[in-house]
Formats: sequence, structure tokens, C-alpha cells
Amino acid sequence: MVTNSKYESRDVIRARIINTTLELLLTHSPGDLTLRQIAASAGCHHPDIPTYFGGKAGLYREVFPHAVATMAARGLPQTFDKPSSTLTRLVRLAAWLEDDDSGYLASVDARSLFDVLTETYVKRFNLSTDTARLLVQRLMALVIAAVLHPKSIGLREHQFAEHFALETHIAELLAQNHANAAPLDSRGN
Repeated sequence: MVTNSKYESRDVIRARIINTTLELLLTHSPGDLTLRQIAASAGCHHPDIPTYFGGKAGLYREVFPHAVATMAARGLPQTFDKPSSTLTRLVRLAAWLEDDDSGYLASVDARSLFDVLTETYVKRFNLSTDTARLLVQRLMALVIAAVLHPKSIGLREHQFAEHFALETHIAELLAQNHANAAPLDSRGN
């Protein structure tokens, strides 16, 4: 679909480029995707992308919160067999952005998925925020390794579900331990 972007508003073109990029990143790695491919799929001219976003890095920075929002809206599943295409997209995009700007993922906006998962652990397992953060860090490390470097940790496809079940079991055990712990008095006894 090629449109004459000359007669469309800037917001319409930007939104179409963002949505197209999100779709293309489901099947392409961020490093392999070109501005020409994105423009052709979005039905715009490839110079529109640098004009509106400052280039590939700017576009990906704009796309990343949308990818995070997609995952955050889904929340933490009860189980899953392997990283989904949307999760794989998010991890690959995060890795690309971190390679491009090593401080990007430390920004508040980029951490929203971490915060949503932490809140999910707090609510689902009745854990302290600090414990939930540690568990989310473990889970995110597992997902990053599973998506980017599964062979380096010897991960076979069926094992991801087993690892995820183990992470859930650890959270359940911590929740039981927390529930069974005797409350401390004001002196810590």
C-alpha cells in the first residue's frame, strides 16, 4: 500500500510508521530491519522516518513504549511454553536500544514493564516489593537468555516452560514462608 503522504497529517504518518514497525519487529530483528522496508510497508517515503523520528534509533525509542505497553497489558501469564512473538520482539528491541544507548533501559519510561511485573508479583503472591523485584529480575534474566542466547545456557525449547514453572514455584514458596512467619513485635522479637 503506497499512499501519498504529502496529503496526510504528520500524526497519521507517524502512527502508521510506529504500528508498521511494531508489526515488522514480530518477524524481523531490529538490526536487520531497514528504513526502506519500514517505509514500504507503512506506505510512506523512507525519508519520512528520519524526518519524523531522527532515524532508526529515534523510531525504535518511540516504538519501545508501545511494545512495553502490549506486554504490560497482558500481565504475567500463569504458564507459557516459550517466549511469545511479542515478548521476543520486546527483548530484541530492548537489546538493540541498549546497544545503541547503554543508559536507555535505565530510564523511567523503559522500566515500566519491570514495574508492572513487580506489582503483579506483589499482588499475586502477596510478597514484599523488594522480594518481588528480585524475582522479576530473575524472570527477566531468564527471558533475555531464552530469547537472545538460549544455546549459551544450554536451554532447549521445552525447558522454558519448566523454568517458568520453577520461577512460579519459588514465588509460591516465598509467599507461603511469608504467610507462615510469625509477626515480629516492635522490638524485633
